[in-house]
Amino acid sequence: MCTINHLDNCPPSLDFSANPCHTIGMKTNNPYVNTLLEMGYDIKDTHVPATKKTFPCVIHGRQFDTEEQYNDELNEFMMGL
Repeated sequence: MCTINHLDNCPPSLDFSANPCHTIGMKTNNPYVNTLLEMGYDIKDTHVPATKKTFPCVIHGRQFDTEEQYNDELNEFMMGL
């Protein structure tokens, strides 16, 4: 884990942006997350875990009666891209 003097603790072969231990001053490509970070929120506070889907469900007007039907249609969509 890095300390303030990160050059003593981090491998020199890693680029600064690629090193996961450099999180101070972290920016994202998401302007909403950046706003929360500027307000003092921690990066952990900006992530919301996904909820488990319950079936039957409607997604963008499409009715899925079972998880198997959802996965089949999702697979067909992904293979068609």
